[in-house]
Amino acid sequence: MLRRSWVVPFTSVTVLAVGLALLNRPEFTGDPAIYRSRMELLFAGNTPYVDFYFEHLPLSLIPMMAAWILGGFGGDALFTSIFALLMIACLAGTAHAVDDDGARAAGLMWLVLAGPLFPIVIFRSDPFPTFLAAAAFAAVVAGQEKKASGLEFAGVLAKGWPSVLALVEAARGRRGKAMMVAGTGVLLLIGLLLLPGFRSGRAFSGLHSETVAGAAAIAFRTFDGDSLGLLYEAGATYVSVPVWAWVLNLNIGVLIGLLALGRWRGRFTREGGAGILSASVVTLLLISPVLSPQFLLWPTPFLALHRSPTVKGLALGTTLLTLIYMIGWNPDFLGNPWWIVVLNVRNLVLVALGVVCAWGIAESRSEVLTGLSPTVASEE
Repeated sequence: MLRRSWVVPFTSVTVLAVGLALLNRPEFTGDPAIYRSRMELLFAGNTPYVDFYFEHLPLSLIPMMAAWILGGFGGDALFTSIFALLMIACLAGTAHAVDDDGARAAGLMWLVLAGPLFPIVIFRSDPFPTFLAAAAFAAVVAGQEKKASGLEFAGVLAKGWPSVLALVEAARGRRGKAMMVAGTGVLLLIGLLLLPGFRSGRAFSGLHSETVAGAAAIAFRTFDGDSLGLLYEAGATYVSVPVWAWVLNLNIGVLIGLLALGRWRGRFTREGGAGILSASVVTLLLISPVLSPQFLLWPTPFLALHRSPTVKGLALGTTLLTLIYMIGWNPDFLGNPWWIVVLNVRNLVLVALGVVCAWGIAESRSEVLTGLSPTVASEE
């Protein structure tokens, strides 16, 4: 799948990531045990969302079911190992999807940007929808319309956020398809929220502790000696905040999204499409009331295709800082507060990344992105 020159760097990063993850259990490696418990219920004849709580979207069942069928039923350790191998395969597939003819080594750039997140994501399900989204965009650029459509809808059904691919379809003039991709995500979310087994996983109070406003509130309260107001709900740590903090968190993302719209200038090339997706996914992360560290993997395939070295530098800073604060993570926010500072610096860098991505949309405009391969497009 990868070029031969990739075997050593990809394998090296992966081995180091697995070792680092194992040293930082259970924050890094605990999720597959949860996935396995859900598969036990599923293969016992129970229905997800109805008979048991399942917070993920339907197509995310595929890698979990595959890990069970391939031997994960034998125990937590075996399931975790198989699931990790499946996610490593998804990461390799993402690198292949991002890579072009090798002239700019985009796949290698993706490995540099996303590598710091490998210890976090190898034992989580996010590599699967990220691969689907990256492969869908590659299929669009190559003019493989049927493959692109299948991957786009699969990505939406696996996580939801690949609905942003509708923006690329709109930029290509395919407004009907754009509405279908976006509409699928909206209707799927509405339908799942009607089911108790999905809705209960979204019933939380406050803001996630890693969002911009949530992390800032924890920092202020830590250094003022106030009560942190922590809430442990939906399998994560949240912080009680006043309404204005919600509004602030939302508006940061909205303002970046408006900036991106203001810089929109017609249709775009491959790099322009990547710019649209970079800005939109980062905006989505900033708007969300939940900002788990594994979510930072989502924009990396598109950030690696960005022309701007500033964007790539900010992207690398974001992923590196995420790994640093996760190594020192404490769900009770006790002890040395250095990593609270790192978390807030990460968020400032993420905001800067969103602004630069949005501003760069106009600069990435040139020839029309019509679904042609890069070689054909340049000849046209």
